[in-house]
Amino acid sequence: MKPGWLRKSLGHGAIGGYTPWRRLLANGFAPVQGRLQGEEAAAQSLRWYSPDLVPGILQTRDYATAVLRTCIEFLDGPTDLVAAVDARMRRRTVLLDEGHRFHFLVGEQALYRTLGDDRIMLQQLEYLFETLHAPRTTVGIIPLTAEFCCPATGFVLRDRTIAEIETVSAALSVTDAQEVALYERAFDLLAARAVSGDGARALIEQAQQAR
Repeated sequence: MKPGWLRKSLGHGAIGGYTPWRRLLANGFAPVQGRLQGEEAAAQSLRWYSPDLVPGILQTRDYATAVLRTCIEFLDGPTDLVAAVDARMRRRTVLLDEGHRFHFLVGEQALYRTLGDDRIMLQQLEYLFETLHAPRTTVGIIPLTAEFCCPATGFVLRDRTIAEIETVSAALSVTDAQEVALYERAFDLLAARAVSGDGARALIEQAQQAR
């Protein structure tokens, strides 16, 4: 049974989809990664806010393996780890498509959140560092000391039509225009507090030195 506020929201069209992980992952993690690849390829613009982890399509193979292994263990889901990681790596090909624009906002804490070991983290930080120079891509790091601006968890905006949010128990797709506009506002506020270019490089280098 969904909570009352969620049933009410669904009735008014604010949330286009509410799918518990147990249903979404019934056939494994790899098919979900494949679906995401198709959705990302169909979008011209991706805006991604990730406060605690490096965004999925910016992850190295070893980092992604650590992330997905942890998720599989937590959700007690199908153990298709290798296939899921392979599928997540294929999602990175969208970064090469000239018809796409990307804007990533990453919380500084994600640079220190340990996945695997120091080797994996240093490899991931180096890859993120290289991404700062990628064409059609903006990467902003939100410093730990940045002023609080909105009650936002991680989310992804595809074009200006849908916001995707992952909760502990389910995946949400928000499609109502007014609701999506709130996520756009949150993203703009967060982006205003992020540093890019030399500022982002400095924060990544500090995280590397901490290893």
